[in-house]
Amino acid sequence: MIVTTGIHESFMRLAMEEAHRGEGTTSPYPSVGCVVVKAGKIIGYGHTRAKGREHAEVNALQRLGPRARGATLYSTLEPCHHNDYTDCAPCSHWILKSHIRTVVWGARDPNPKNAGGSTRWLSAHRIRVIGRVLQKECEQLHEVFLVSLANKRPFVLVSTAVSLDGKITWQKGKSSKGEFSSSAAFRRVHNLRSRVDAIGVGITTIQIDNPRLTARAPHRSTPARVIIDSHCETPLSAKVFEATQGTVIVVTTAYAPLIRREELIAAGAQVIVAAETPTGQVNLKDAFRRLYKQGITSLMIEGGGELIASALKARLVDKVYLWYAPLLIGGRDTPTLVEGESLERFSDAPRLKDVTSEKIGDDLLITGYVK
Repeated sequence: MIVTTGIHESFMRLAMEEAHRGEGTTSPYPSVGCVVVKAGKIIGYGHTRAKGREHAEVNALQRLGPRARGATLYSTLEPCHHNDYTDCAPCSHWILKSHIRTVVWGARDPNPKNAGGSTRWLSAHRIRVIGRVLQKECEQLHEVFLVSLANKRPFVLVSTAVSLDGKITWQKGKSSKGEFSSSAAFRRVHNLRSRVDAIGVGITTIQIDNPRLTARAPHRSTPARVIIDSHCETPLSAKVFEATQGTVIVVTTAYAPLIRREELIAAGAQVIVAAETPTGQVNLKDAFRRLYKQGITSLMIEGGGELIASALKARLVDKVYLWYAPLLIGGRDTPTLVEGESLERFSDAPRLKDVTSEKIGDDLLITGYVK
């Protein structure tokens, strides 16, 4: 039977749907989706289990047993050819042992220990391999894994509520928490929070808004709460310490008083001392590298404007979610989405690509990738 590209794409989309079932639970490993097809019908499926303990392909093939013989396996990511992630044999070995006839994958696994190894090995064992089916869509599905592995830092998202004229609050030094977004947008934000490893804010946001930085979504992992705080000024009474799950991480500099670091550690925080900038602020490149070494592969920055400006200037932001509320606030001194110093050249302004818009309740969500 000749299988057309269109049919390959159809089954790959079903594998992508399966991958979504594991999102928010598999970090630091990607949530891969897999379907197994025989005679044009799906006979098995699987997705990566929590913390990557069982890969999608293994999950599907274990349940199928001998029924997998002669079938076609679709995976959103090139099957692994190493066993760093799990205690079981690599996916390529499971595929061979299950007598799969054809393997179709979407995005290439960039891990140097794989580097196309499974494709070459399977082909050498007379298993037909077809790669890069719906490649762009699968790369977007696994963007956190691909970008963090390539750059040795978290995939960084900026997500914040903003008025139509670019304000993130109604008055300098005043909280606007709970006043911007509609209930529908609020629910989506918490769903997004539940799919990242960490939620990050600057110290000013802690001092003014005093957020909990938790994710109210069922059946998801609890993200860490990261505070960028150059001098360890985080109050010990801050609400981030109230949650019983998840880690509080305060990223500071050597300029922070030792006694304040010790007090935060006693309150339950993990304190990371990062390099500082010439002005004594946290060097975000170094901070994010240290967070990555802690197993944080995705970081969602929610404010404030100074932290967002610093991350953009350092070219550390990968994606933005801007939740525009139908408000016009005004005020020449009212904080905006991006603060910091003015641009020296207009050409330095970060530009977005692949921009999409979506109406959510009364709000408008603008999503895009930073070029």
